[in-house]
Amino acid sequence: RDGGKKWRYVFFAVDALTGDILHIDVFDSSKADNIRVFLAAIRAKGIKPKVLVTDMLAAYDNAIRETFGNRVVLHYCLFHHLQAVRHRLRDRCGNDWKSRPLLREFVQKVDRVYKCKDQRTAKRRLAGLLPADAYD
Repeated sequence: RDGGKKWRYVFFAVDALTGDILHIDVFDSSKADNIRVFLAAIRAKGIKPKVLVTDMLAAYDNAIRETFGNRVVLHYCLFHHLQAVRHRLRDRCGNDWKSRPLLREFVQKVDRVYKCKDQRTAKRRLAGLLPADAYD
């Protein structure tokens, strides 16, 4: 977007046992429709995953369930989730998001949630990030 450049999103499926790339595609956005197209291409190849790993993008869950059913076990990769937080901030707020103290502080707080050693502390830190009525 800056200087004529535009972000693209690379979706890929990798066999965890062999490391083989099962499918790869590039999209203009990470919206649910593109996720469904990507998953449908995997299904069309006859691939029926038992486990899928994502970066916690909410749109994945429904698309995965619609494409492969409820038997697929979902795992979430925290490393990729933390990367995704930064990518989405850059996507929505611009490349200079790091120069904004409020956004930088938010990312530091998100990082602190994942650096906890116990669930109670993680929940407390997460509650500090969310609006008071987030669980209502």
